[in-house]
Amino acid sequence: MKSRISIAVAGLAVFAAVSMAQAQDLNSMPGVGSLTPGNASNAAGVLQFCINHSLLKAGDAASMKDKLIAKAGGADAAQSDAFRDGASGVVVGSDGGQVDLTKLGSLESDLMQQACSSVLQHASSLL
Repeated sequence: MKSRISIAVAGLAVFAAVSMAQAQDLNSMPGVGSLTPGNASNAAGVLQFCINHSLLKAGDAASMKDKLIAKAGGADAAQSDAFRDGASGVVVGSDGGQVDLTKLGSLESDLMQQACSSVLQHASSLL
């Protein structure tokens, strides 16, 4: 019985280590592409997506989203295609490449939270 528990614990430890490694380096995962929005409107939309799905705390993320919208042109920016793409979970890079956050896994997954955190961290460079 002890050996089964040990094997199960070891398996969980390996799974956790792999998950953490993936979350720490999402941009280098095959098929994920860049999680760096190419413009302020898209970044604001992605932050809205993350807030709506409780992947980021609303306070800091909402404040950054508002700053990005103001930088991108105010109310018009919030009505743009780039914002709408972001709000539906699609990160559009400066090269036109796209990453659909909804394809990374369930909304509760560590990968989704890490992706949202990555966008939030990058967002200040767009101001």
